[in-house]
Amino acid sequence: MRKLLVFLVALAVLFAVGDYVARGFAQEQAENELKTQLELSTAPDVSFDGWPFLVSAIKGEFEEIELDAARMEVKDLEFADVHLALDDVRFSVSDVLFGEDKAITASGGAGSVALEDRALSAALERAGAPFSLRLREAGAVVELPSGDEVAASIDVSKRALSIAPEGGLAAVSVTLPPILENVTYELAVTHDDYVTILLRLGPTTLRALQSGN
Repeated sequence: MRKLLVFLVALAVLFAVGDYVARGFAQEQAENELKTQLELSTAPDVSFDGWPFLVSAIKGEFEEIELDAARMEVKDLEFADVHLALDDVRFSVSDVLFGEDKAITASGGAGSVALEDRALSAALERAGAPFSLRLREAGAVVELPSGDEVAASIDVSKRALSIAPEGGLAAVSVTLPPILENVTYELAVTHDDYVTILLRLGPTTLRALQSGN
């Protein structure tokens, strides 16, 4: 009985080590593939949640996959940070490893993107805004051509971010490009020098993730 227990423990350890190695290899391959596909300077971080990985991989189903990327430019708008959590993910490991189209599908998910005020100011200038923008923890401030500074509200509606200065000046909107298909931007939270925008995803495929298109 003792030998059997030792054997079972050893088998469990080997399985755990193999599971860890397989997870790491799959994550690395997915990261490299996304780096190439998205034309990023550095590979994003990809995390397959759940244990054991091998069982989920063989089934081709994961409850959640997380993706984190920095400095992603989409349609001339540079996101300083992107975080996505994809739910009910289904894919073939071989598709991911060999780069087959539509390798990863998800029933939905949530996440966030971060925009630095310099990137948002550049987008506002392209949109013809008659003011420049500064972001602070307490909110947004715009500088008018006269040199005066006034507070401004930031609102998000589906795929647009709107900056509305106080004092009756017209609001200016910036289009938020789709990080993934079926994305809806929902809420903006300001911080010093950047804004975080929360988002929600409908049914989507990771292959729909685009850069510069």
